[in-house]
Amino acid sequence: MIELPRGRYDLLFVSGDSASPSYTAIEIEGQCVWQPERPLRTGEFATDIVPIAQRRDGCAAIRFSAGKGLPWRVNVLIVNKNYPYL
Repeated sequence: MIELPRGRYDLLFVSGDSASPSYTAIEIEGQCVWQPERPLRTGEFATDIVPIAQRRDGCAAIRFSAGKGLPWRVNVLIVNKNYPYL
């Protein structure tokens, strides 16, 4: 859970592990699910930007889950607010 005021955001993340294979799926409750095309091998990393629309002040539920019998790994999670152009 991340507490966010109402607005639009970009969620940037990096997933992977230098020591073992992994598989990470990311779900933003009520909005979208991201998952890699295939399990990540040892030393492989995936990165992506997922948009979030926070309709009211409160918590955004972000769920990380494993798959394919491998653990999930999140190395970096950055939330950037999108500001309207002036």
